[in-house]
Amino acid sequence: LNALAEYTVLHPQDHAFRGEISKMSGLILQEFSNYNLPKGWLYYYILRDGLLLHNDGLVNVARTIASNYYDHWYDPSVGLVYNRSHSPGVVTPEQSMTAGAALINAGMRWHQDAWVQAGKSTIATITQHALDRSASLFYEGLTVTGGSFQIVNPQAKPATQGAIAEALIKAYDDTHDQQYLSLAERILAGIFN
Repeated sequence: LNALAEYTVLHPQDHAFRGEISKMSGLILQEFSNYNLPKGWLYYYILRDGLLLHNDGLVNVARTIASNYYDHWYDPSVGLVYNRSHSPGVVTPEQSMTAGAALINAGMRWHQDAWVQAGKSTIATITQHALDRSASLFYEGLTVTGGSFQIVNPQAKPATQGAIAEALIKAYDDTHDQQYLSLAERILAGIFN
């Protein structure tokens, strides 16, 4: 759907793919209307498609996804969006950071201050507990129990670093908070050092 949405913007006079767009939009609406996992990238993809295609249904699905991040996966006792369905809780820094950035964007878009604060808190908490400061790279995995964090996968995969840098840049775009942009720059420099 993303490619079709982009094509439609680039070629507004070409209506050859209307049927495919309608079919894919319907599938997305059906499959993701009740989506409830803390994967922030999905919010951005569906929101973007909805905005490009002027499809309020898709935009509303993106809002529901963000709402679910906050209602079901944000833990205010540790200030973090993470997979709380396990014990101990599973923290994937990439997913938490993208969900945090998504909450900032959604909170600003739909005037939900609590979402914005939860997103900012998530980014700050992941930075505090999952950043290897000497390498300026994020670990792949942590667990959390009762507010105590444990590194379970100290690897720092380039794809993860790129996704986290992208989330930080999105948070910067929404907030203009220089610390997000500076951290993204540090991560990217860390990949190449």
